[in-house]
Amino acid sequence: AVAEPLTVQGLDDPERRKAIVGDLLERVGLSADDMNRFPHEFSGGQKQRIALARALTVSPRLLVADEPVSALDVSIQSEILRLIDQFQADLGLAVVLISHDLSVVREVCDRVAVMYLGEFVEVGPTEELFTDPQHPYTRALLSAIPTPDPTERGLGVELTGDVPEPSNPPSGCRFHTRCPEVIPPDDLDLPQEGWRNVLHFRKQALVGAVDVESIAEIGAIDSDLEFDSIDAVDPAEIDDDRLAEWVRAEYDLPGQLGDAEAERTLSTAIAELVGGDAESAGATLTERFETVCERETPAFRSIGPDHRVACHLTDDSVTGSTDPEGQYRQQLSSPDSREAASGTDD
Repeated sequence: AVAEPLTVQGLDDPERRKAIVGDLLERVGLSADDMNRFPHEFSGGQKQRIALARALTVSPRLLVADEPVSALDVSIQSEILRLIDQFQADLGLAVVLISHDLSVVREVCDRVAVMYLGEFVEVGPTEELFTDPQHPYTRALLSAIPTPDPTERGLGVELTGDVPEPSNPPSGCRFHTRCPEVIPPDDLDLPQEGWRNVLHFRKQALVGAVDVESIAEIGAIDSDLEFDSIDAVDPAEIDDDRLAEWVRAEYDLPGQLGDAEAERTLSTAIAELVGGDAESAGATLTERFETVCERETPAFRSIGPDHRVACHLTDDSVTGSTDPEGQYRQQLSSPDSREAASGTDD
């Protein structure tokens, strides 16, 4: 298997192939005699060494390492990463490391490219990206890194909602359906959490996912109303105001929004849902609760030397120069043409 790339590239001399394979096996910490063994005779770590040797048989200039240490013991991981680093230095290789293990990425990569649903959302120098992440998804990833210090619990970013289908991604910014910092309309005066809940409710209404009947059944059983069973619950017999309260509770919507105009819109939409007109409810909510994050795809802009981000939060024309939530970022410099990365995470 190690010699196969040589055969494909036209090296017909069996002795020459044998010499190259033996040399590479020894360089990755195995014996030249191992070329005569079967795959099932090797451990997981040895198989990774063999895979590395096979990748280097044709003297490539670029090595793509896709999860090279996944499912390996920590001690074996360090050995494989040391080998990759050694070959990079000895052979002048460029290495693209694809990994979900952020500790590995931070240890071995010079630059990092973060991906979400198949698109880069942030690219930058490793230490800068890890210490000052600019994209909400990057911040969420880094907040998931465990720490043994009980006084340091990370950034505490929690993502809600389902991951969209990559084959049918959302419009605008692909992350906006789960983003904890999604941008509200300029004239909407709501806290971020409340805005997120209303936006989620609007999206559910648009796709007809607000099941008023189920909400009524569960609410009736949990309330002081007298029903023998769920099957006996008839939403038509429940007061509209009470049913509206249950809808709000189901989607973590407050009894009264702080923004008067927003509250009128939300109340109207809930009344339309309770009345069985889901289509009108979706249209009503869309008129007031729409975000630039779903309307426009963010540009991949520079925010510093060799550091680029695809997020509306970095665009002054969208967010203004300040952000009341303390989340928005300003554009710091003009676009940079350098986009290559030595590490990726998705």
